[in-house]
Order: sequence, then structure tokens, then C-alpha cells
Amino acid sequence: MKENVMENGTVQCWHEDGILYGVFKIPVLDIDGAKIALETRLKVAGGVSFPFLVDARGVKSISKEARDYLASDDGTQNVNASALLLESALGRFLGNFFLQLSKPKVPTRLFTSENDALEWLGQYKKTKSKK
Repeated sequence: MKENVMENGTVQCWHEDGILYGVFKIPVLDIDGAKIALETRLKVAGGVSFPFLVDARGVKSISKEARDYLASDDGTQNVNASALLLESALGRFLGNFFLQLSKPKVPTRLFTSENDALEWLGQYKKTKSKK
């Protein structure tokens, strides 16, 4: 069940079953969009770190400034791993470009299958400790 759903013109975010989800709704991601997306994600996360599934299938381009910001310490707050969901050859090219140049601070992989992405992120889910 989706929890703590937030949506604006840039992104929709929620968490479900120990995974944080973000779906970009804009084709061009610049620094302003990146800041809105981060602010939204932080509100949804509520101070808890999650593995993060980023659905970037609708993003056609991303500025260098936005890439660097999202890969920074600030941009990876409350994220312990990221899976970027892409579908097109251009999307995979942009994703590889992002990974090679911006060097995210958390484990990050590209996927074309949401199921594969969720399976990979599963290893980063926090387990509740017994008291």
C-alpha cells in the first residue's frame, strides 16, 4: 500500500514495502526541477533512509547542474541505494552518462525492468531489529 504520497508538477513520490518511489513527470530536468524533486522526496522519506526507485522513463534530458546536484551528498539524503528505471536507448545513454560523470554517492544501477530494479533494491531494505 502506498504511504505518504506527495505529487506536484515535477514528481510523484511515495514509499511502499520499504522502498521509496519517485516518478518524474517532466521531460527536461534542470536544477530547479531537481531541487523540487529532492524537497518532495525528503518530505516523503520523513528522515528515514530508503532504497529509491527512480522512474525516469519520461525524462528526455537532464542538465549537468541537475545531475551533479542529484548525485551529491545533499541529493542522496535519505537514500541508501538508487535504481534508475529507463526504457529508451536515449534514456540508457543519459543514465550511463549520469553514472560515469556525476558518480553518485550511493550504489546506483540502471534498469529497464521495474521487477529487476525492485529485486536489486531489496538487498538495501532495512530490516526491523528485534528488541
